[in-house]
Amino acid sequence: MSILPYGEASVFGWTSAYGLSVALHGAAAFGILGGFGGFLLPPPEPPENAPFMISFAPLDSQPVEPMDLLPDPQDPVAETPAELAPETIAATTPEAETLQPVAAEELAPEVVTNQVEEEARPILPSDGPSDSAGGVAAAPEPPASATEQDLALADWIDRIRGTQPPTCLAAVLRREGEVGVGLALVASDQGAMAGYGDQLLGTATSQPTVSRILIDPRQCPALDFLRAHAEYPATRLGLSLDATAVTSGGRMTGFVRGAAGRQLTLLLVDDNGVVQNLNRFLSFSGNLARFDVPVTRDGAPRPTGQILIALATRGQPSQLLDRAGQLAEDVFPGLPSDLSENALLALATVEVR
Repeated sequence: MSILPYGEASVFGWTSAYGLSVALHGAAAFGILGGFGGFLLPPPEPPENAPFMISFAPLDSQPVEPMDLLPDPQDPVAETPAELAPETIAATTPEAETLQPVAAEELAPEVVTNQVEEEARPILPSDGPSDSAGGVAAAPEPPASATEQDLALADWIDRIRGTQPPTCLAAVLRREGEVGVGLALVASDQGAMAGYGDQLLGTATSQPTVSRILIDPRQCPALDFLRAHAEYPATRLGLSLDATAVTSGGRMTGFVRGAAGRQLTLLLVDDNGVVQNLNRFLSFSGNLARFDVPVTRDGAPRPTGQILIALATRGQPSQLLDRAGQLAEDVFPGLPSDLSENALLALATVEVR
């Protein structure tokens, strides 16, 4: 049974229904479009980047004072500077100026001129020293083919061995060209060098080229090690520097001759007394061993030289190498006796400005 009213439809009813339908559909459409409005609108333009500038203005630092050149080691009137007085050193690794070797490089063998080879020949060609009646090693007799230079060197070896040196002083002979003889006095005191030089040269019939090299007292154990060697002041090992003075940041170059068949050790004793192992800077070619060592001086310049020691042994000097990086007073005393009896030893000095 139907409950709908029966009657005639009015015009107003249809008009109201139509208007209500349009309003509902319009609201629905507006809601749908409004939800997706963020996707339909174009993206906002990005803000402009702020301008920037890279500055290369110099830092506010103090100017570096130029270094003064070191005094001429051959100047006999030079005095020992006051600042070289012995210092008290703790048992720790020194923190003062140290010559720092940098990373080693692969070095190709270099051609050495005949003149340099002659200057690096052994001081006296021999098989070794002979024992005198007093137990002091005497200079071996020159060979029958000895040159005038060989005879002069033999005379100076006898003269040096017959003149007692003061503490911390060593006399180092060298060949100069084909006929000349050079004598380097190495000590920690200028006055001691002058007095010893007067004794040594006073009655000599021929005068060698004399140079005086001042060292720091902390390097003295290296000279004691040299003087304790059985062949001192002779040597069967040739050690030559391409230059005896090197600018800081430069390279110390040269070669060692006569170490074939032996273990070669190259040491630097800097003027703080620190012993450094330079073996990684060696390259070998036959009977020659070249070295090329970059060196840098930290701190103010000083008028003291660096000591270079070449040591050729039958076996590896493990005890000596294990002490590298320590002070000379902790390195050289107490070493095995064969290092001062059977090893070949040579010493030179270099100035780092």
